[in-house]
Amino acid sequence: MPSKLGAILRRFRENCELTQLQVANALQIDRSTYTCYETGKTAPSISTLLQLSKIFNTSYSELLEELDADTASVAVADAITERRSKSEAIVSSRSLQEKIYDLSHIEKDLLIRFRLLSNKEKEEFIQSLLSKSNL
Repeated sequence: MPSKLGAILRRFRENCELTQLQVANALQIDRSTYTCYETGKTAPSISTLLQLSKIFNTSYSELLEELDADTASVAVADAITERRSKSEAIVSSRSLQEKIYDLSHIEKDLLIRFRLLSNKEKEEFIQSLLSKSNL
């Protein structure tokens, strides 16, 4: 039976329409290791969770809020649920507006790698692309 964290990782991965292999490749681990995270056989390290939050384009705290909701008091859990509902409504409407087309497998891999770059590396990459497109 999958752990709560495993179920959360799977949901985030599926929402991003990524395969376990794509996520494992981005993390530079075997697919079987990532599968163990989703099935609850092992737990990812904190640094791996940070990388996963980048891959899934979410904050580290949002990823862990899912776990905390079970142990939080009813008032806190309700506040988290209300905040998440508002966020999901905003994201849902934004996703519908921003979704121009479905990404190919290669485009998804590129996007994952981009998300894992530092802000400085992202700027340099963008500048490099812009300079090449002006040729």
